[in-house]
Amino acid sequence: MRALGYILLAVAASASLMLVQVLKPTSPGATAVFSAWLLLPYVVLGLTLKFWAKDPASTNATVVVAAILAVGGFLFLADIMFLHPDPQGGIGVFFTPIYQGAGMLVLQPTFQWLFRRRKAC
Repeated sequence: MRALGYILLAVAASASLMLVQVLKPTSPGATAVFSAWLLLPYVVLGLTLKFWAKDPASTNATVVVAAILAVGGFLFLADIMFLHPDPQGGIGVFFTPIYQGAGMLVLQPTFQWLFRRRKAC
C-alpha cells in the first residue's frame, strides 16, 4: 500500500509541474517558486508516509488522504486554469497548497481514526 501512495504522490507532483508550465511564469525563478509551492503538500504527505505511517491503519489512512488531496488539488487547479479562468486565478493557485494543508490536518486524523476503528471491530 505504501508503494501505491508513493506512486500516487509522484503522479500528482508531475501533474502539478505540468500545470506550472501552463501558468507560463516569466522567469526561471518564478517557475522554481511556483513549482516548490505547488509541490509542498505532496512532499509533506510523502514524508508523512515515510516517517509517521508505521502501522497498516496509518499507512492506509495516509494513502487515502493523499489520493483525496491529489485529486482535489488537481481538479481545483484545472478549474482555475481551464474551466473558469479569471484574472484573480493566481490567488487560487496560491491558496491551493494552503487548502490541501488544511485538508491534511482534518482528513489525516479522521481517516486514521476510521481505519483504527475498523481494525478493532
